[in-house]
Amino acid sequence: YEAIVKHSLVDNPLFLVTLLEEIRIYGKPDILDYTLQFLQVETIEELFIKRLERLEAIYQNDPLYSGSNLVKDALSLLWVSNNGLTEMELR
Repeated sequence: YEAIVKHSLVDNPLFLVTLLEEIRIYGKPDILDYTLQFLQVETIEELFIKRLERLEAIYQNDPLYSGSNLVKDALSLLWVSNNGLTEMELR
């Protein structure tokens, strides 16, 4: 975990919260390899791109959502909305 402490974005609370949340969610024995991919980012934007790629991979491989672009579609709806979306609109 020395790599986390030495990362250039370690002073940014958003980086730390996001990284630690990813580590917490993953929770598998090969956590080091998983964490290293997130430590290769140089900006917060890159970190969130990695996070979104992970979410896309989960939902594309889930038989319940197979063939859908759930993450892309949800984010596209948020982008074009003026005031965000209600839970009902997301269903």
